[in-house]
Amino acid sequence: MTLADARNYAVIGCVELGCPGKTYHSSDAGLFNVLACLELALSGGKGFGKPLFASWAKKTPLPEHMTCFEDVFDAFTVQVQAMIADAVPRTALLEKANRKHRTAPLNSMLTEGCMERGRDVTWGGAPYDFTSYQAVGLADVADSLVVIKKAVFEEKVFDLADLVRVLNTDFKDHEPLRMKLATRYPKYGNGDPEADQMFQRVADCFTSAVSQHRNTRGGRFLAGMYSMTCHTAFGQWIGATASGRRAGLSLANGFSPATGADKLGPTALLRSAASLDTSSWANGGALNLRLGNTFVKG
Repeated sequence: MTLADARNYAVIGCVELGCPGKTYHSSDAGLFNVLACLELALSGGKGFGKPLFASWAKKTPLPEHMTCFEDVFDAFTVQVQAMIADAVPRTALLEKANRKHRTAPLNSMLTEGCMERGRDVTWGGAPYDFTSYQAVGLADVADSLVVIKKAVFEEKVFDLADLVRVLNTDFKDHEPLRMKLATRYPKYGNGDPEADQMFQRVADCFTSAVSQHRNTRGGRFLAGMYSMTCHTAFGQWIGATASGRRAGLSLANGFSPATGADKLGPTALLRSAASLDTSSWANGGALNLRLGNTFVKG
């Protein structure tokens, strides 16, 4: 966009942006469970929660063959890219169906250039054209990766294969270990630079995978960081995680911390969020902050 058009923005729904009268934006085309990609990365592409039915998953090295943290992150990156690459042609089918069965003449009349070009917005008539995918569960991935990096590869408390076996059982007979993983290691949302930088890396992995694609109208794919209510349902399909989360529990909401992970109050949480480079989150992000009644009592 030109700078003038970018500054002349309006909010489309929750946090997505567009330039009025110049933008056609399928701003909520898909929500993606990025924690599923970490589970697949730690299981050679198979998963260990409920069956993920991830026919798109790539075969990656098993935990016993991962010798450093970068092996883990590389496997995670492979699964994220595979998930997005699988979704793009499915989205294309919907876009083609819209062009045939759900054209938008009123929208097109009010969008600059469509009348001059003789093209409906669903055919790419708008000056700015986007399709956007959203990441769900970012904090859960980041927190888990910090634990793996520190406990497995730096402190060598246990090896990765042993940790994965415990996760497979949902920490059965390992409650002390679960509590240690949940409380000892840095978590996003507490103003901790190491955890915040890991969150940044996970978000960048997602935005990079999304932004390399183009839609069927010739426009760009954009990345966003919000979950609406999908973080609850998505969590039901995911097994236990290295962050100490039990199987089936809800994932993080938008780019908020994982539930209960922020321990130092709202200012520390906001400091973590403010440290992030969000310039590639072209479809926006939602940070939901809840204050208990006792916090504001009086």
